[in-house]
Amino acid sequence: MRRSWSGCISTAPPLSRTEAVTDPARQALIERQGAGARYDAPGAPAGDLLQARRLTAQVARLLNDTPDAALYRPDQPSLGWRIALLSLEARRMGEAIAAHRAGQGVPSLVPDPAEVDFAAHLPPRALRHLFDHSRIHLNVEWREMSDADWAAWMVPGDGPPVVLADLPRLRAEALAKVSAAFLAASRG
Repeated sequence: MRRSWSGCISTAPPLSRTEAVTDPARQALIERQGAGARYDAPGAPAGDLLQARRLTAQVARLLNDTPDAALYRPDQPSLGWRIALLSLEARRMGEAIAAHRAGQGVPSLVPDPAEVDFAAHLPPRALRHLFDHSRIHLNVEWREMSDADWAAWMVPGDGPPVVLADLPRLRAEALAKVSAAFLAASRG
């Protein structure tokens, strides 16, 4: 079972844009979803995308199960600060992908520290919404990418060139660190 970018539950495995549909039930599902449904490109790094999406779901569960006060403990960096950074990194990654696809200059992948500090002090509900919105935005950008996009290189405004196919792995690594921080905070 998986959730689409719109939050709808689907029990069908992912379908590439070019894959032929032979199962009538699957064909009916695709027709019900309509022209706006998006699927990962056949050349997308499916394993890395799956790992990033699973870790995103895990962090979302941990975030939603964490009491509000625990997000703002005085330990540095706080869980709220980590979620703010993770959310803004996802936003920047999505903006960079969109700019690359549009042929525009690619912005920095690293959020401004002042922006992170501001977001880290948002009310707990707003912080949770920021995380959820950044998750949806990045997933939509990933689903908009073609095979050529996944194979392309981009040069972010702040760093060395990176192949777009590495972005899901980099995202999964960042999510794993935050997940570990949540688990450590819950133990003691």
